[in-house]
Amino acid sequence: MLAGDGQVLAEDRNRENTMGDATRHPEFELARWAAANMTAVDRAGATVFTSGEHCPMCAAAHAWVGLGRIVYVSSSEQLTAWLAELGVPPRERGARMDEYLDVLRALWTEEQVTFHGRFVRLDEAAFFPKPVQRPHPPLWYGTTIPENADWPAANDVNIVTIALRPTVRLITDRYRAVRARLGKAPTGGPLLGVARHVVVADTDEAALAVARRAYPHWRDSFRWLFARHGAEPRIAGLYPPTFDELAAIDNGIAGSPRTVRDFVAAEVKASASNYLLSWFAFGDMTVAESLRSIELFAREVMPAFANVHADAAE
Repeated sequence: MLAGDGQVLAEDRNRENTMGDATRHPEFELARWAAANMTAVDRAGATVFTSGEHCPMCAAAHAWVGLGRIVYVSSSEQLTAWLAELGVPPRERGARMDEYLDVLRALWTEEQVTFHGRFVRLDEAAFFPKPVQRPHPPLWYGTTIPENADWPAANDVNIVTIALRPTVRLITDRYRAVRARLGKAPTGGPLLGVARHVVVADTDEAALAVARRAYPHWRDSFRWLFARHGAEPRIAGLYPPTFDELAAIDNGIAGSPRTVRDFVAAEVKASASNYLLSWFAFGDMTVAESLRSIELFAREVMPAFANVHADAAE
């Protein structure tokens, strides 16, 4: 677990077998340590690095204690080994995902499901309770590569990317081209999102002061595990050392509502995206700073883009 400034606070490992206690998961132990040793503000700014998804017990502990981000970390070597243990050839992953998605959609939307596929076999299976969101919860797919837009476009899946504007445009153009080729509606379909660091304050100066202070802490946390092993993330170029450099490549914005509106308008025009996913809380931003940023964005920025979902594809 790292503090907001990148300092290592605590480490742990799974002791379930050695201690004969099913609650001795490392994520749970870190949550207990944080509750006893950190303030609520410091817990919210912390990042937990783990090799896999939290179990329900650890996820609940993480939430109740009020810890910040969770970063899942595993190497290609580990993933290949785990797939081998499960008897899953790496080249089958795509075909399995397609089939699993078909099964999930059926379970979400049908009362009983009989499915005989290559990897899954179900006879009169049922899934309850049904999702509140109909016909099913929204599906998202992350990509920074235009070629990877084909599958989500064909399967009506929303996309999000952290790529820069020229690449985003290649991704969104390809996504829409695939849908057009398949005869799918050009508008009113899935969301094409971009993710950016955003800070809104009453003035440009106030917003920049927050962003310049907070962003390096976020970046240090993002790079921490790579730096520990003398490496850099593949996407390091998207996140330069300072916020001013980030803003210079249009990967983030800090300013008054008017400045941020102009940024979002330029983003939509350049990338043909129709959805914005923002980091409103990052680095050592205080709760008050984040809430003020969200308040201003919701009240003075979002209304200007009420019709962007329909317009971006035209």
